[in-house]
Amino acid sequence: KINAFGTIAMAGTTAYGTLDAFVYMPVGALALGTSTFVGQNLGACKYARIKKGIRMGLLLSISVSVLLAGIIMIFFDPLMHVFTSDQEAIAYGRGFMLWLLPFIWVYSFVDIYSAVVRGSGQAMPVTVISALCICVYRVLWLELLMPVFRDINIVYMVYPISWALCAVAMVWYYYRRSTLHKTILAHPDT
Repeated sequence: KINAFGTIAMAGTTAYGTLDAFVYMPVGALALGTSTFVGQNLGACKYARIKKGIRMGLLLSISVSVLLAGIIMIFFDPLMHVFTSDQEAIAYGRGFMLWLLPFIWVYSFVDIYSAVVRGSGQAMPVTVISALCICVYRVLWLELLMPVFRDINIVYMVYPISWALCAVAMVWYYYRRSTLHKTILAHPDT
């Protein structure tokens, strides 16, 4: 839907998206590591280590995302000038940044808890939750609100809202439905 606002909006949000990827890459790497850690310790029946690993993965992911978001926010203008010198494009990128970076830590809950559930061998629930909360929700949001408001902020704000929705769903699934959490509860000292 960003393309409905023209090429300058597309240029600015694309340039910012390149910067944003520098936050997602390390957080995604931490999630992959957490998934492997969970799978290995589940196989070894080291349930207490899994519990600690989940906490550490989440703490590291939140810390890294907040640190990198802060760096990007502080050095936003010089970083954006690497990609574009158009002030209007930079303004679109700034608008996108201001909606995303203050809430980027929320995505750590999505990444880490989905990694934990996948690491325990349950990929399908993660896929369904992600598809509903990220894909379907965003499409519905945009299709319902864009004709009424026609404001680029409607596009920007769907990201943190969908992250929060997905984070709540992932955490809920882990604590209420996952077999891994039930196994950890049944073996608190191993």
